[in-house]
Amino acid sequence: GQTIDVYLSFTEDGKFNMYQMLGVGRYRAYSGTWALSGTTLTGKYTDGSSWGSKYTVAVDNNTMTLTSEDGKECDHYVKKAIPESVINNAV
Repeated sequence: GQTIDVYLSFTEDGKFNMYQMLGVGRYRAYSGTWALSGTTLTGKYTDGSSWGSKYTVAVDNNTMTLTSEDGKECDHYVKKAIPESVINNAV
């Protein structure tokens, strides 16, 4: 599968921040709100549009796996701090 460079953070008050590398250069910053019902994760961006899918969440130690509702997308995240350089230089 394709590897995409993404940092994702969730806060306890239901907000998220995402930093995604698009092409070469800088990260694009996105934010919005998230909700978890059982193991189903949903989200909305600040412009009100929903994420492209609902995701099933599985956590194993420091790894979180998000699987799209149709099963075609499976994203693996490893728990670590988001580098200051990513946050400060995002557009």
